[in-house]
Amino acid sequence: MIRVKLQILGLVLLAAVLCTADVMAQPGGDRGRGGFGGPGWGGGRLLDLLSNELIQKELEMSDDQIAEVQTLRDDSRRRRGEAMSKVRELFQGGDRQAAMEKARTVFGDLTKEDETDIEDFLIGEQFDRLKQLSIQRDLAGRNPNGALGKLLDMVEATDDEKDKFEEVKEKLEKEAAEKIAEIKAQTVEQIARESLSGPKADKFMEFIGESMEGGAEAFRDRGWQGRGGRGGRGGDRGGRGGGGRDSRPEGDV
Repeated sequence: MIRVKLQILGLVLLAAVLCTADVMAQPGGDRGRGGFGGPGWGGGRLLDLLSNELIQKELEMSDDQIAEVQTLRDDSRRRRGEAMSKVRELFQGGDRQAAMEKARTVFGDLTKEDETDIEDFLIGEQFDRLKQLSIQRDLAGRNPNGALGKLLDMVEATDDEKDKFEEVKEKLEKEAAEKIAEIKAQTVEQIARESLSGPKADKFMEFIGESMEGGAEAFRDRGWQGRGGRGGRGGDRGGRGGGGRDSRPEGDV
């Protein structure tokens, strides 16, 4: 039983190493500042992008190049599978710290090898454009701060510049959030005015009331989900208006 638990722990640690391998393989991938630091833009991630039809169209890839992408993916999987077996044996050997360091090196090297294959495979400015698209994906993803931190490292920003960047970022993000909240409020009113009769639209907006100053900050974890909340029309009250009046205390809006 203990042996099984140790093997499971080894696999968990190995998974953690794999998640950070692309990060460690890139410039500045091991740290951040002011909340920054994050995703790697290594070979595996670039191969994922190359499999996307929209990316292939943006890069103006030829039919032969598109067909070759699968070969690159297969080669990458094979190399990583072989490395995985070897690294798993290291974790089972007992010295997990040494195993983790070795795994980082091995998979970091594989990431660089994948990237080299991609760079040799693409032509002209395709590779540079692919890296730009990878950065754009990360900026639009769940960890934009990580992408920003990596960009700051790539341009060799000083610590003072990173502090200033974070300061300006927080200020502009707050202003943008307020503008977005205002647009959402205007959208809700426009929908009500164009879909309900005058008196009902007035009553609809009366229930909402005037927008609160600083509401974007106060309600930032409460995204507008449309009429009836997640349940769609009527939300969790059973369809269009179903049970609405009896589902809460009288007078509670």
